[in-house]
Amino acid sequence: MFSELFKSEKIEVISKLPFDKCRVLNERKIQKCFQDEKPLSVIVFAVPYLSHKTFYNKGRNISLYSCVPDYHLYFSLLFDRLISKLKEKFPQNRFAGFGDNSPIDERAAALSCNLGFCGDNGLVINEKYSSFFFIGELICDVDFDKIDIRIPSKSKSECLHCNKCKEVCPMNLSGIECLSALTQKKGELSPFEENVIKKYGSAWGCDICQLVCPYTEKAVDAGSIFSTIDYFCESEMTCIDRTYIENLSDEEFSKTAFAWRGRATILRNLAIIYSDKTEGN
Repeated sequence: MFSELFKSEKIEVISKLPFDKCRVLNERKIQKCFQDEKPLSVIVFAVPYLSHKTFYNKGRNISLYSCVPDYHLYFSLLFDRLISKLKEKFPQNRFAGFGDNSPIDERAAALSCNLGFCGDNGLVINEKYSSFFFIGELICDVDFDKIDIRIPSKSKSECLHCNKCKEVCPMNLSGIECLSALTQKKGELSPFEENVIKKYGSAWGCDICQLVCPYTEKAVDAGSIFSTIDYFCESEMTCIDRTYIENLSDEEFSKTAFAWRGRATILRNLAIIYSDKTEGN
């Protein structure tokens, strides 16, 4: 049943892990979800988010993951569907789904159940999607052996240690913590930080280390990197400007990947990028 449910959602890269093999980061969140019951199993899966349109649009000024509506909304809807159907089959069991903000170390869990390997850029990489996917987990108290999901064989691939990600990373070149983190930083930035954002033209996030990875090139050539999930293919934006952000209603803005930082942060970045030219040109 589990396998068919995920297949119906076009989720193809999936595995499972005994809960006691996971590194728990937030025990209180586990207790809140399961109360007196003990979680027994974790289903770990990859959700590809890349689309042809966003990937091949060279004029984008936001990270590829933020070209579509907030992925947290996707996971919320996904788990509503999955858990509703699972409760029909397992009415006595408890289920809790997470995509980010997980009570377990989701990257470690993905590596432990063979969803990929760790690259020198710190990201989980698999041959099908490279690193362009979100990690999701469905934690439950269903016995591990009753979950009809096959654990993939350990990949023979591994990081090539080619140093391409390090050679182009703004963190290494500019001495900053991380360009993606910098675009998410609240408040005023130093002149140095402003110059970094202006140099790389990113209003939100960074994909540089992912794009230069040889596994990305290989997955693009194979066509396997692109998502077939409707949520990540239907609504897309690639280049934003101040007018676009200011004209979004509060409801529309709340559905963007950068909404959690508020309008002021993204507007500040746009002002920096277009400070000496007509915005958006």
